[in-house]
Amino acid sequence: MPAGRAAAALAGEPEWAEEPVPEALTVPAEWPAADGEDSWSATLTRLKDSPAGEIFAGRRVLIVDDDIRNVYALSHVLGRLGMEIVYAENGREGLEALEREHDIALVLMDVMMPEMDGYETLTAVRQMPAFASLPIIALTAKAMPGDREKTISCGASDYVPKPVDVDQLLEVMRGWLTGERQAGG
Repeated sequence: MPAGRAAAALAGEPEWAEEPVPEALTVPAEWPAADGEDSWSATLTRLKDSPAGEIFAGRRVLIVDDDIRNVYALSHVLGRLGMEIVYAENGREGLEALEREHDIALVLMDVMMPEMDGYETLTAVRQMPAFASLPIIALTAKAMPGDREKTISCGASDYVPKPVDVDQLLEVMRGWLTGERQAGG
């Protein structure tokens, strides 16, 4: 039994415990609610109806992440902005989705996944000529010194650490979708 579980058992707690829900995709507290809507809905509606929202509407994004909670949170936000979501649970499925699906405008890729991790997947995608310039934003909770550089060297276009700051992610995505951000820039 791992040390943490042994301590929990000694404290009279069950041997198993659920992981705490990550703080990924938290909404800034200062976003105001409008007309009784929750702050999420009000903010996303304002963004969708703004000129910036036009950048996201109708675009297809591939989310490659093995944690369904992250997929759900990202899908909720991006779907409310009018993006079409394509989902893959690991790198192998992500590669298959890219080959099968058409018009993927951007990829959000977790780095730490089973079967085929983000590093391997990034390298494989960049070896496929059709996807050489596809924007891929790496998302990872493993935010250690040098991780950003490693993901970029494996082929990521950009890097956003978890827990994801939605404003930062949307700004990075907007930059890649409009061409304001470019490889090597």
